[in-house]
Amino acid sequence: MAIVLVVETGRVVAGANTFVTLAEANAYHEARGNAAWTGTEDEKAVALVRAGQYLNGLAWKGARTARANAMAWPRGGVMDAEGQEWAADEIPQAVRDAQCEAALREIEARGSLQPNLARGGQVKRKKTDVLETEYFESATPRDRFTAITDMLWGLLSCASSRELVRS
Repeated sequence: MAIVLVVETGRVVAGANTFVTLAEANAYHEARGNAAWTGTEDEKAVALVRAGQYLNGLAWKGARTARANAMAWPRGGVMDAEGQEWAADEIPQAVRDAQCEAALREIEARGSLQPNLARGGQVKRKKTDVLETEYFESATPRDRFTAITDMLWGLLSCASSRELVRS
C-alpha cells in the first residue's frame, strides 16, 4: 500500500498531511547523519504523517488562516521570539525541521509521539522485585521531545500564559 503524502505549501492544500516531502526528510536526516532514519518509503511516509498529526496537536500561536486547513499551518498573527511576524501563507522552516525530527522518533518507536496513557500515565509506584519507580505528583504523563519543541521556540504558546499585543 503506497502512502500518499500531500504537502501543505502555505496555500491551504486540501487533504494535506505533511509539511515536507519524503525527499526533503531524507535529505534532512542525511545531512545530520541520522542513521536511525531507516525503513521503506511507506514506513517513512507513515512516520511523516504521524509526525504531522503530532505537530497539529501542539499549542501554536496565532490562528489557522482558514477553517479548511487540514494542518496547523499556515497561520496568521504569529510573531516569532524576535518579534517578526510570519506571513499568513508561510510555513516556517522550523516547523518543517520539527516534523522531520518528530518523524525520526516515530521511526525509532512507533506511537511514541502520541502514546495511549493508562490512567493518565502518572505512575505513583511500580515495583518489580527490587527495582522500584515512583514519579513525583507533578510528573508529566508524556515524554517531552526537547529536540522538537526547542526548534519551535517562539512559535508555540504556553498554556499557562497569554500573549499581549499592543494595538
